[in-house]
Amino acid sequence: MLSLGIPPRSDINAEDASEMTSCSLFLWSIVDCRAHPYGCGNTERTLAVLLGLYRWNGVALPNFCAELIRAAVLHYLEAFQLKDIEPTLASNWSSFVYGRLPDLLLQFLENAGSTQHQPIMESAMTIVLEKVARQLDFVLPFQSTMDIDDGSEAESNPSLFRTRFLHALVKRDLLSPFMAKVLYNDWKEDGALPSVLLQDSTGSIEEVVERLLLSGPEEQRQVLALFLKDYDQQGEFAKTLHKRFEELTESLDLFSVASICEALVNYLAVFDVLALYIPIPQLLQRLLVLVDNLDWEDIDDPQMAMTPLGTVILFLQSIIGRYNLEPTALESKEKSISAEYLIQAGSVESVSSLSSDEEAVYNDWHRALFDVTCDGVEDSLVRSRNPKILLKLAPVLMSEAISKCRSPGAGQDELASLRNGINYLQEPLLNWTL
Repeated sequence: MLSLGIPPRSDINAEDASEMTSCSLFLWSIVDCRAHPYGCGNTERTLAVLLGLYRWNGVALPNFCAELIRAAVLHYLEAFQLKDIEPTLASNWSSFVYGRLPDLLLQFLENAGSTQHQPIMESAMTIVLEKVARQLDFVLPFQSTMDIDDGSEAESNPSLFRTRFLHALVKRDLLSPFMAKVLYNDWKEDGALPSVLLQDSTGSIEEVVERLLLSGPEEQRQVLALFLKDYDQQGEFAKTLHKRFEELTESLDLFSVASICEALVNYLAVFDVLALYIPIPQLLQRLLVLVDNLDWEDIDDPQMAMTPLGTVILFLQSIIGRYNLEPTALESKEKSISAEYLIQAGSVESVSSLSSDEEAVYNDWHRALFDVTCDGVEDSLVRSRNPKILLKLAPVLMSEAISKCRSPGAGQDELASLRNGINYLQEPLLNWTL
């Protein structure tokens, strides 16, 4: 990865290689494992580790920043070469380099005690642009046939890469416009790309987020597609969406939360980028609290609420599985929440393994779903117990119904009972339980 196919330089000493390796491994851990407790989305922990790494390396601050940026650029170039095989990898590293990395550099310099950011970054970028010049020229020119509609035209040659990254640093006042021009003569102060995310709004990210919440699936996809292209606005969008998410979960607004979850679960590349900016375990904890704290007795139409509940639960399971999160990462002793029921869904094999309380609930749902003489699922049944228990019971219900059809003497009644239950479990009311 470090050479990208280029013969090793003779002027690289062991100390440079050590700094480069440590920065590269650090960046890999926070970007590829971004959704984990020590991932990139947890700014406080990321900065703490970054500060420790800087002190451990014992190099001058400009040199450390230079190696950090160079490692990020090389990760990005490697991902860019693999974009046809792993397109989300290229998207993630593009978002990190152009958006998240400049933010982290600014916060890191403040934590490191720097009072003059620009001189440090001027020295760092002088080193970076010299050291990565050959890699940029080696990798990027071969991407000239890229489809412009995918939003990657600004990465299609070394000149545009340099221009965009310098604009990101100038925007955060890490570089002066004058120094950006000195570093790269083709850089222009008015050459920054316009925001595609704000093009149809009055210039407010809050407005864009509200439009996302109130729109239908098609418009939501359009907004999220623009989000992936707009590196300059991704950080603000992620923080605003996270804040809105917190408000909605705090007010137990199940339907609005489910709308966001459905949009994101259908566009997981967006969630990959959001994870660079916001702490995913905390977000999932809020969803777990929402699921646990819903008062089903006060819900006007509990059966209608089952569908958005299913959307939230499927979203939780999808994110936990996508990032291979351990249940312990989502636990909160203060809020007494656990994700074990999501991880262990379907692990119960028989009625005998249920507790007496669970068995009573099992019997009620068995009558409602599999008894052809029953009136079906009534509101009182949904209100009697948090429906999340069905993640544990539904596989047992199906298994027991199938077993009865296979038992000696089984006939039309058992088959009709199984069909009745399957019909219920295929409907939006319960299809999320299997």
